[in-house]
Amino acid sequence: MLVPIRAYVITHDFPVWSDGPRTRGVRSRKIKGGKNRFGIGDSGDIVGPWTSLPFTFHGYLLRSGSFTTIEYPGAMWTLPTMIVGRNIVGGWFDNNFTPHGFSMNLNTGAFQEISCPGYTNVFLSGLNSLGDMTGGFNSSDGVMHGLLVRNGSCTSIDFPGATSTYANSENPEGTIVGRYTSPDGKTHGYLLTGMK
Repeated sequence: MLVPIRAYVITHDFPVWSDGPRTRGVRSRKIKGGKNRFGIGDSGDIVGPWTSLPFTFHGYLLRSGSFTTIEYPGAMWTLPTMIVGRNIVGGWFDNNFTPHGFSMNLNTGAFQEISCPGYTNVFLSGLNSLGDMTGGFNSSDGVMHGLLVRNGSCTSIDFPGATSTYANSENPEGTIVGRYTSPDGKTHGYLLTGMK
């Protein structure tokens, strides 16, 4: 069941600029050295992007006061967005500025590209303790849709009547929060229940 919600805080979105990151008009907090917090895990680990030059983004993991760089192999940009346990999700951009979803296992250091047949511009922002991932993708007509990836299957999420939809995160009970754009161009939040 999709329910619009009135109060909604956008926790992250791209683009993020090195001179004072902004998210749809909401200023995100910086960590010393131009680093931005995107995802904070239960253990206090933090992931996000950092910039070395304007429009050059690298990922990082902050654990126990120590920074580790996260770079998807061959990526122009890497933007980790969420950490849960020993897993990280996010997006990486190729040389054509096309986003792709990824997951990374911290135990092995292995990356996995997350793609869905027929979907382009996949970007992941959410991960729950069951391994479900959320985010967005574009269909062939260029419309953005919300995305749920569960057990290797991709499910599109679309708010009725919206011109675009994005799924920010899902809890283990199957409740998804996200945002959608109405035909008048305004952004709204939604709560989707019953996705278990």
